[in-house]
Amino acid sequence: MTENVDVAGDVGRDVTAAIGADGTLHVAYYDATNKDLKYARKDDMFWHIMTVDTAGEVGTLPSMAIDPAGTVHLAYFKESTDIVKYASNIDGFFVSEDVEEVGEVDVDLTVVTNGEEVFVLYTLDLTEGTARTPTGELRLAEKGSRHWLIRSVFGESIAAPAALMDPNGDVHLAVRHAAVDGLSYLNGACEE
Repeated sequence: MTENVDVAGDVGRDVTAAIGADGTLHVAYYDATNKDLKYARKDDMFWHIMTVDTAGEVGTLPSMAIDPAGTVHLAYFKESTDIVKYASNIDGFFVSEDVEEVGEVDVDLTVVTNGEEVFVLYTLDLTEGTARTPTGELRLAEKGSRHWLIRSVFGESIAAPAALMDPNGDVHLAVRHAAVDGLSYLNGACEE
């Protein structure tokens, strides 16, 4: 069965989806017409759409995680100012914040959470590479009480991070790693 979620303009170019523990469907996507990040949630019958962030050209490359309490966590990119951003829907309303200004680079994003900790992982493609030879640095941003704690996990030659957080809060990470000409896996990526 096919359902139309949002057909108002040029929407859905960059999209991420997740299913909550209660079975609720969630989708976040870039609205290219308005240059905004949008979010849709489906209840038993209908899709409910809201705009998450409208400040500039914002919302490309979204990544989503749903914590055990049902809170939605989004990482995304703000093209107009080259900022990695984060938003969560506390009390049904999204609150967004800047993670890091990264400059004019290609970015891959992923967000993971267990409800207590939130991590945004992203690569910065610092030079012109190819899918076969990635050149990016992998950074990890941990949400602190007042600001984001940012550190490098891999210094170079990384692309396309995929991450999961297990129930113990350990992050498991798979990346394309040019130094070994293949796929690398890291358990405990968020430990110092």
